[in-house]
Amino acid sequence: SNGCVNNEFLEIVDEAYPNVTFSDNCQMAWGAKSAIASSVLWFVAGVTMFIIDPPTKPERGPPETQTVTYTKTAQPDGTEVVTSETVKGKAIPANVDEEERVEKAVINDVEEFH
Repeated sequence: SNGCVNNEFLEIVDEAYPNVTFSDNCQMAWGAKSAIASSVLWFVAGVTMFIIDPPTKPERGPPETQTVTYTKTAQPDGTEVVTSETVKGKAIPANVDEEERVEKAVINDVEEFH
């Protein structure tokens, strides 16, 4: 082809740089081969986006509730001691009406302390 054998650009380079030589045979350089390979891999990656489902996160569990009670006790020497007691509770679903929510909260508290 004229790209390899009668190339005007190569003639200009030969005149400007006589010690640089180019071969007369037509072969793709390694850069052209890597550009083709990367284009094919890019296309394969794009196609797999339509085939494979995106990753999903697992659903979050119900929120954990707890009751913290602080007690302030006066000591005989005049100092005060603050103690805390933490009781873990059960979560109440948010998708129930208010009466049912209060009823479940009472039942959960009774079950937990008996």
